[in-house]
Amino acid sequence: MNELKYLKWDSIFFKKKVFELNVFEKTFNKNKLKYNLIQSNVKLMEKEKINYLEKEGFHLEELNIEFKKILEKKIDLDFKYKKAKEIDTKKLVEFSDFFKQSRYNIFGRKKVKEFYSEWIKNAILGEFDDVCFMIEKEMEVLGLVTLKDINSVQARIGLIVVNEKFQSSGVGKKLLKIAEKYCLDNNKKELFVSTQGSNLKAQNFYIKNGYLINEIGAWYYLLKEGKID
Repeated sequence: MNELKYLKWDSIFFKKKVFELNVFEKTFNKNKLKYNLIQSNVKLMEKEKINYLEKEGFHLEELNIEFKKILEKKIDLDFKYKKAKEIDTKKLVEFSDFFKQSRYNIFGRKKVKEFYSEWIKNAILGEFDDVCFMIEKEMEVLGLVTLKDINSVQARIGLIVVNEKFQSSGVGKKLLKIAEKYCLDNNKKELFVSTQGSNLKAQNFYIKNGYLINEIGAWYYLLKEGKID
């Protein structure tokens, strides 16, 4: 049988019936299922799965480019930053406005903003990502980065975002260094970060800072009657 997983959190948050398809067999019958969205994430090299999804009416929504960096050298930072606390939540959730490119845009910009606000809140509390760091200057937040431990030697950047007023000023590079220092301080040797295939600016930024493409995935969506309503 196919494994269609009901995504409870997503469904409640977006107020839509959202499922994820993880197992691919000929028995899949979408006509008997009450859904708004069925999503599936496959590696770009998995041609049989991609062929299956396309035959079933799924469309390619977005590519997911995963980068990886092997961390070796000790990092000493010459700038100030801090771990975000609950008191910082109000000013940090404002950064949800800066997430323009997202595979969740099909739900509308308002819900996308709410989604990233919730992510930032949870990261500050250590309930989704494990930690959130921020850079401030004269009481204004320049940027933030969140991290989640994968295992004893690996970690992943969840969110990394720069205040639009400080784009191209080196803040992004500083946020990466904070993330890398966190890893090395916690004996982690590999750091992962992902971005959308359409976000060429972010991809070039990671490559410029020593990150290599580790894996390319594809998000496929099946919408009820071709729309999310």
